[in-house]
Amino acid sequence: MNIDTLVESFYSKKDETESLINEVLSLLITEQEQDVSPSAARRGEERVLRLPVAFPTEISVGQTPTSEDREMFELWMSRIPGSDLSSKVQAIEKFIEDPPETNVSETLSFLMFLNTFAFILKEFNASVAGFMWEPFLAALIGGEASVQVPTSEHDIADVKLAGERFSLKILREDGAVGGSFVDLVKHFQANPDEPMTYYVIKKVGSKMVFYEFSISKETLFDFIGHPQTEKVLKPQITSVTPPEDTSVGKLKSAVKAKLPRGYKVEKITLPDSEDALRGKVKAGEKYDAHIGVPTAVAGKAGKGAKLTANAKHLWGSQESYEKFYAAQNDPDFWQKVEKLAPGFKNKQQFEIGWNYAKANQHVKVLGTIDISKETMDRAFAKGASLIGQDLTALFNSMTDLVDNVGKFFLMDCEGGKCTPDDLNARGSAGKEALEDATVVKRVVDAKIAPQLK
Repeated sequence: MNIDTLVESFYSKKDETESLINEVLSLLITEQEQDVSPSAARRGEERVLRLPVAFPTEISVGQTPTSEDREMFELWMSRIPGSDLSSKVQAIEKFIEDPPETNVSETLSFLMFLNTFAFILKEFNASVAGFMWEPFLAALIGGEASVQVPTSEHDIADVKLAGERFSLKILREDGAVGGSFVDLVKHFQANPDEPMTYYVIKKVGSKMVFYEFSISKETLFDFIGHPQTEKVLKPQITSVTPPEDTSVGKLKSAVKAKLPRGYKVEKITLPDSEDALRGKVKAGEKYDAHIGVPTAVAGKAGKGAKLTANAKHLWGSQESYEKFYAAQNDPDFWQKVEKLAPGFKNKQQFEIGWNYAKANQHVKVLGTIDISKETMDRAFAKGASLIGQDLTALFNSMTDLVDNVGKFFLMDCEGGKCTPDDLNARGSAGKEALEDATVVKRVVDAKIAPQLK
């Protein structure tokens, strides 16, 4: 339903307000995050192509870029294009939406990323997943200068990517970004010209939304001990067509009656005009309704700012905050913070509320990766078709072979310990292992052996 219908409804069916408000919300609010659950009909389906999970370990993958494990992990990820997280996330998004008709190596890189990334995010809580994401990201970017920072170094950064420091967070949808105020101050004391960049993954249902922002000398007070968010009316324009001749005032009332509380109809104009109309409007003619939509924006830092509770914990009173703000360009600024800021003396945590972060112009959205079962099944089905039946059978048989060999040898039947059911299960696992091995040999002989000759 469009706004014209809403206006007409105002004159004819004033008792349908509730349902019409829902319609106008969908018209005016364009950016809505929705949780897409996997289809119930697909929950029991087995994935067409099954790959092993390439676990990104802290020592051998994250902190030792010259190890064999790191080399293998980088090789799996190497065909995902891009040199930074932003470009790689966008490439992965495109692959999920519409996998290109590409070669086997690129397809395998994308699928292994999705396989491991989804496993980490689904099987572990945010804390553990965040820790595993550190070596994963270091290997994804690759190179000897991309490493996970050991906890023993007491560095606020979690990884160094191509030599630059980054802090990584995986958070629930409304979770705040936080950290040690002392460690952040020490970082800038040692590296005054080096920003601390944050990569944040927000778990919004099955969708992982990636954000980036940098804290630097220029943006410090926009993030650390920031002011409260403020509400402003963001202008939006929508076309309206009155169903009958009427006054401008009544048309404004018709539009306003169908809007949520807090919205404001600023004026009615001719299309593409800024001049407010007065008097009458004609039936069937198109007009522009200029609507003010309540929107949260990041409060302005500096003198007179309305401080959050966390800002007061870090900087002290309003007067103290303003003194620190005024001194931010002083050569000895970080020394002053260490000596005088309550947040440093009391070892406080800084906290960046996510409502504030979303309203901050310095926060960028890098992209979204959907790891719902439905989306993953679709991507892997397409991937299986791209790499072909033989290679799909090879990877599936290799995965099954490990399971079946394990079942066979883990059933200890010596000394008559096994029941008849155990013996049958062991026999079945052994036969399936033989079948799996046969498939592996057949595909290797057909696909690999000829290329070696």
